[in-house]
Amino acid sequence: MRQGGSQVTFTQQVDAEAGLIQITSTRNGDTTGAAGAGLLAAVLLDTVGPGSVTLNVSGTAMTPEGVLLDLEFSTSTVTVQ
Repeated sequence: MRQGGSQVTFTQQVDAEAGLIQITSTRNGDTTGAAGAGLLAAVLLDTVGPGSVTLNVSGTAMTPEGVLLDLEFSTSTVTVQ
């Protein structure tokens, strides 16, 4: 996200009751975009006891011109013993 020296704004909102995390990452003043592979965000979970949970990830991405890009996500299961 910081390719070409672009400044990046990262924000997060957590709604523990709803089980929802919203993460936003924006390249400010960017006119060219970024390309490549790498980590965009990480989520650290604190466990409260044994059990399993399914993590559903979704999101959107846009070009600097506002065109929506296709994204692919995988569902994951976390199991605490």
